[in-house]
Amino acid sequence: MSDLDNATQRTTIKLAATVGEHIYIEADGTLPSANGRALGVVHTAGKSGDHVAVAGIVPVTAGAAVAVGAALKVTAAGKVITHTSGTERVAHALEAATKDGDLIRCLLIAN
Repeated sequence: MSDLDNATQRTTIKLAATVGEHIYIEADGTLPSANGRALGVVHTAGKSGDHVAVAGIVPVTAGAAVAVGAALKVTAAGKVITHTSGTERVAHALEAATKDGDLIRCLLIAN
């Protein structure tokens, strides 16, 4: 079960897998499937059983170059790349990324 921090609109999720910092996860604490739905982005790395914070405007790790304002989708590694038709959108880029591994601020989209 998750706990909601009303001041920051963050929730904590119990991880079901080891997850790196600034990576998308699903509601069950696992990494999302490629092009799939995601609950949000974890603020800190953790291992299975840890409780980690998940929130709405957060730094996210890019999986490739991304333009400011681009709609984003999630990869199987939990990183974001530019959205293409036919897949779930998970965020909008508030900053540009020039390469895989860049950390950018994103506005999450509930899906």
